[in-house]
Amino acid sequence: MVRKFSILLLVTLSYTSCDDDDYDGGGCEDGYIKQYGADGMEWCIEGYIEDEVKEYNSGESYFHKEHGLITFTNGIWVNKHNQVIKP
Repeated sequence: MVRKFSILLLVTLSYTSCDDDDYDGGGCEDGYIKQYGADGMEWCIEGYIEDEVKEYNSGESYFHKEHGLITFTNGIWVNKHNQVIKP
């Protein structure tokens, strides 16, 4: 009985210690989303929060849930195709 319990405990611990990137936000801090480049690079980018009162600087990029990667350029938001969007 003790041996079965030990094996069950070992299996449970090894299962719960596995890192599931899709479940934990991709290994990024809260508020950040993992992005993947064409060359296989990975990076974390801050998520865009609607209705947040914040001063944005030109060149800052964020991840928008509808538009994907967006960049604040010269007072306007553009997507990865340089199309003007209104988040």
